[in-house]
Order: sequence, then C-alpha cells, then structure tokens
Amino acid sequence: MARRTADDFVDHARQALGGPDTGLLSDARILSFVNRGQQRVAVMRTHPELSTTTTITTSSGTAAYELTVTNVGRILGVIDTTTDVELTEINFYEYRLWTQGNPSSGKPDYFFPNGVGSNSRVQLTLDPTPDATLSLTVYYQKIPTDLVQSPTATSSVLNEAFDECIYSYAVAQGFMTLQNPQMYEAWMGVFRENYFLADRQTARASDIRTHLRSPIGEALGGA
Repeated sequence: MARRTADDFVDHARQALGGPDTGLLSDARILSFVNRGQQRVAVMRTHPELSTTTTITTSSGTAAYELTVTNVGRILGVIDTTTDVELTEINFYEYRLWTQGNPSSGKPDYFFPNGVGSNSRVQLTLDPTPDATLSLTVYYQKIPTDLVQSPTATSSVLNEAFDECIYSYAVAQGFMTLQNPQMYEAWMGVFRENYFLADRQTARASDIRTHLRSPIGEALGGA
C-alpha cells in the first residue's frame, strides 16, 4: 500500500466504520481522530524523524530556564557544549531531597523538566544553579504537525510503518463516537498489535539508549 495521505486516512476509516452519514461523523471529526492517533504514536517512543535541538544560555544565579520553542513533545537530553559534558536527568523529588531547599551553585550536572514558564513553554531547572554563562544544547522530540486535507492532503512525518497504527486508532475512536464500545475495544486491540509490529520493524540499535540510575537517586538510596 502506498503512503497514506490525510484523504486516505479519512476515506479508509469511514469505510471501516461502515460508511456513517457525515451528519453523524464528519470528515473533520475523523481527521481529528487521525491526528490524535499520530500524537499517541509519537509519545510512545523516540522517533528520529521528530528529533531536533534548541539552545539555552545560562546566567549566573538562575536555575530555571524556559525554552524558546513551543513544539516540545519530550526532552531527550541536555549537553553543556561549553565544557562538552552531558547532564543527567533527575526528577523533582530527587532534587528536593538532595538540595533540601538550598541548592548549591556551580557547573550544572543535572536537569529536570519543571512545568512551564511564564510564556507557557517547557521549563528546565538545572542543578547546581549555574554560576557562569554556559551554552547548553537541549535535544528534544517535537510534536508532529497535524495532517490536513486542504489545500493539499499531507502525510504523517513518522515512519510509514506507523500508518496502520494511526489508521486503526482513528477507527477505534470513530466506533466510540458511534457508541459501539465492543468495536472500539476490538480496534484498540488492532492498534496495539499494529504498534508492536511497527515498533519491531523500525527498531534500531542506535535508537536504544541505556538510562542509568540517577547518581542522586543512588546517593539517596534509590533502586
């Protein structure tokens, strides 16, 4: 099968749903399910097609930095390019236990996503709090752009192997809208099976990153 476009996704999903009247289920609604499926697949693993970077320039005495980009799906890593050191990701719980409300200052070794800043963009907190100007590169996975039918029908930016996942997810959501929970459950099962196959098909050794236990977690007695 050729690469599905937004038009293909909508047409094929409508057929699988039994051709419901557009008054019950419009093309726009089906397309919203398609885009929701793409978002669902995107957050389930790291996709090289979505990986990109942004930068942070630190200031002495400032620990939290709001990113300048708005399309962040998940943070993949942070590298201090000034010293060529990769920061270790921790969590807020570890940070609070480790610092006891009194963070130290120096060259950052750790980071954690800390909600959003004043401009509603993802914010990262560094530890120790920087005591100098440093250049950091933030590696992140962006949110995929929604598919559209007009003026030209677009295709997903994800690997083509995930088209079947997006399609089956959209069909499942359609059946839920049509108040058919049995078919919804059946198609969600198809979605999970398609995802497993696509994930196996596209897995590469270079995509697998070993996440070591946080040194802070170790020091606190974590497993």
